[in-house]
Amino acid sequence: MEIEYYTNYSSNRYKNTENNYLTILTPFRKEYINKANHKAADFLKSNPLIDSIIDNTVRIRRYDVLSRYQDHNNSPSVRSMHSCNILIISNENAYLYSIYEDELIWISGDITCNKDDENKIFIVGLNDVLNLSRFYSEFCLYISNLDAGHVLYNIKHVLGRLSVDYYQYSHINSKDILDKLPLDRSTYFISFMLELDAPVVLNNEDISNRTGKNLDVRLQKNFDELAPTKYVKALLKEYANESTHKKRYMDHKDIEFLPVSEKVNRNSAHTMVGNFNLDESFTNFQVEHAMKLLKESERILSSPYIEYSFLVRENENFLRLYGSNGETSIIAGDFSHIMFDDHRFFDLKTYKVVLICYSKTDSIYQTGLRNLLITCGEIMQITAIYASSAGYSFRPMKNHNDAYIKRILSLNDEYEVNYIGVLCNSPAKQISFDI
Repeated sequence: MEIEYYTNYSSNRYKNTENNYLTILTPFRKEYINKANHKAADFLKSNPLIDSIIDNTVRIRRYDVLSRYQDHNNSPSVRSMHSCNILIISNENAYLYSIYEDELIWISGDITCNKDDENKIFIVGLNDVLNLSRFYSEFCLYISNLDAGHVLYNIKHVLGRLSVDYYQYSHINSKDILDKLPLDRSTYFISFMLELDAPVVLNNEDISNRTGKNLDVRLQKNFDELAPTKYVKALLKEYANESTHKKRYMDHKDIEFLPVSEKVNRNSAHTMVGNFNLDESFTNFQVEHAMKLLKESERILSSPYIEYSFLVRENENFLRLYGSNGETSIIAGDFSHIMFDDHRFFDLKTYKVVLICYSKTDSIYQTGLRNLLITCGEIMQITAIYASSAGYSFRPMKNHNDAYIKRILSLNDEYEVNYIGVLCNSPAKQISFDI
């Protein structure tokens, strides 16, 4: 089913989503979890590692007044929906981060991730696709995994900067976790899970009087908005019932991890006031350095099957291609054809650098849909952090012109284009508040 879903919502995503809208009866809320346990965990005050992970992944860091999507954290997400959140499991207790309350909320106890999890901490990517499904129907699962990739790499970046060892699960025992969480199982799925190798001591708080019941307001309803979907409902059910686990040590030694900037200037390009770079040469962005960072980081990515290339505009008719194999060449191409429907907010003729992720379709058989798509988000986030260090913004995009990209990159029918990112530096200034 994953391969069928992938082929229908990769290059054919527009055709298959255009007239495929879901009727969402649940009133829109940015978060559906009731704040039932005030100060349920003081991890943010007493554990610098947990605070640093949250601060650099899902904590709101900037608010743009003029943007269509106002609140931003360090992890780019579709329409600032933040479909991927962080669940922390320690000593059999689960704590969900409330993005808009900036608080960890205890939601469940008696959770076992594996037989040897005593005194370990697990960082879990918990995705909720309901809000995305309002706009993207079945495509919501695809793009929520891309969101998770951004979050995941930001976590890895923190762990790498602090030299904290960890394992990543390629197969997750989701059933044992989700069965204990008082959340709407029809819209959630676990996208990734990390296990910290060194024990992290968390506060031993009295949880005897806590209850996780009625935390998710959607549990009070008796309908499932994703029931009409052909793929998403079935895949979420399949993911929720997984009962195997497999992990590998992520050796991040000798990988360069750049400093994280205080201000979040890398996760958006100005979408209301335009993003035109008439006077920008992007000379501080060295593609060779970005490629070096990506090549070093390949061994800690979720999947080894994603290929990537940079396209750098030489002039209106020719592009310089930097392949992941280290080769460079000049190809014929026009930036203005790389994306669909971009001209309201973007003028690609004034851009210079685009990153493209692509993969062979049958690689899903080796790595699974989630790991494949999450890796694309990880690659984009590495590039975004480098762009930020060079003083630029970086905008991941999903409205790419797959047929044109495959033609200029000479990709045959075995390949799908997964994700692209655009280097930005608009001179227009937004009214923004840094938090």
